[in-house]
Amino acid sequence: MTEPQRDHSSIAAIGKAVRLLDVFSNKRPELTVAELVELTGFARSTVYRLVGTLEEVGWLFRTEAGAYRPTLRLFRLGNIAANATDIRHVARPFLAAMSKELGDSSYLFVRDGQRAVCLERLEGPYPIKVTLVEVGGSLPLTVGAAPRTLLAYDDDSAGGSGVNGSNLPPDLERVREQGYEINLEDVTIGFCSVGAPVLNRDGGAVAAVSLGGIRERFSPERLPTLVEAVVRTAQQISGALGYGPAAAPVDRRS
Repeated sequence: MTEPQRDHSSIAAIGKAVRLLDVFSNKRPELTVAELVELTGFARSTVYRLVGTLEEVGWLFRTEAGAYRPTLRLFRLGNIAANATDIRHVARPFLAAMSKELGDSSYLFVRDGQRAVCLERLEGPYPIKVTLVEVGGSLPLTVGAAPRTLLAYDDDSAGGSGVNGSNLPPDLERVREQGYEINLEDVTIGFCSVGAPVLNRDGGAVAAVSLGGIRERFSPERLPTLVEAVVRTAQQISGALGYGPAAAPVDRRS
């Protein structure tokens, strides 16, 4: 049985339509034709053709001001995708690969108020283990690599308002700039960890991953390797959740 021939022009048109829809976000839910031209790099005639087709099939509608906005039809599909995407399920294979590669325990945390809750914990093959927190347990946002990463990436807190109105530690901005946090025994003596943020499509931190183990496993010689692995794992999970932009280079000046 022969494969049906692909209509390359149709595939290209669909690709352009998807790229156009991708430039809409929560921060920019309505866009004019001029803005769509600027954001996509398409010719104005191409944008007019695409928005006309997408409006006709019910994916976009034109506002009274002449801008375009995604319809509830897209919202419905987005909800289906969101309900089907369990962050723990998405993250687990990446965490397992990191623990297998490096031998230490991997963690997935999400924020719940002023605490970070552990959604997943996977042990590596290294025989000596220190349990920082079990699945379902939590830590204050002010301690530990993953909790402090979540705090640093919170837009309401990063400006300095802090937890419960107090001032934030001065190095949170550094955490955000370099893209990871290192904890050297600030939660438990003998336990160290590296954490990095998991970002959603809009670039918001929805979780944080970390790798933890005994102090001897976090030597200055090995630390760059751990940082690279944790940041890479966080980026892989972010990509699986729809975060598109290329990740910034890792800054290991700490």
